[in-house]
Amino acid sequence: PASVTVIEDYAFDECEKLENVTFEAGSQLKTIDEGAFRYTDIASIEIPASVTEIGGEAFKYCSSLVAVHCRPATPPELGENVFNTNATGRKIYVPNSSVKKYKEAANWSTYKDHIIGE
Repeated sequence: PASVTVIEDYAFDECEKLENVTFEAGSQLKTIDEGAFRYTDIASIEIPASVTEIGGEAFKYCSSLVAVHCRPATPPELGENVFNTNATGRKIYVPNSSVKKYKEAANWSTYKDHIIGE
């Protein structure tokens, strides 16, 4: 629901049958904590514009994850290894006006070849 502000550490870790995550319109989500979605089978996720922090390994080992739509205009603080071992060819879509900011931001720069505007 839109009222959720934090997805706690390892909340969905190893929920291997989790394929879809949808945040309600008007989401107030601020933080996706460490390892929150590790080892899930999600293929795509839309990170709400309200998110300011994504913890380390939040989406690590998501071998089906091919599309991350990150809506914040300012790159959220990003932990280490957040998107490691995702599907081959994974793309991280960010607002067109923010591509440069994302590619230069701490830890986002690790994924600069995967960041594209939309």
